[in-house]
Amino acid sequence: MIYVFYVDDGILSMRDPTKFENLFNLPASKFDIEDKGEVQQFLGMNLSKKKDNELYITQTHLLIDQIVKDTGLAGTQFKCPQSPS
Repeated sequence: MIYVFYVDDGILSMRDPTKFENLFNLPASKFDIEDKGEVQQFLGMNLSKKKDNELYITQTHLLIDQIVKDTGLAGTQFKCPQSPS
C-alpha cells in the first residue's frame, strides 16, 4: 500500500480494490476528496505502469529543461528531417 499526501494533493495505491475503497472512504468522511483515476503526474514526477504492472517514476522533462538551459538553446528553433539521411 502507498498513501502519499502533499497539502491538498494525494495518491493512494494498493492492489486490493476492497481495501482501497475502505481506506479511500476514511478521509472522505472528514474531507472533500475525489478519485481522479490513474495518476500520470504528481509533484513534477511522471508516473506510468508498464506491462509488468510495475510503477515507473521519471523526471525526464527536468533533464531536458536543464540541458536546454545549460546549452543556451532556449527559444531556438530547429529543422528536423522526417527520416535520417
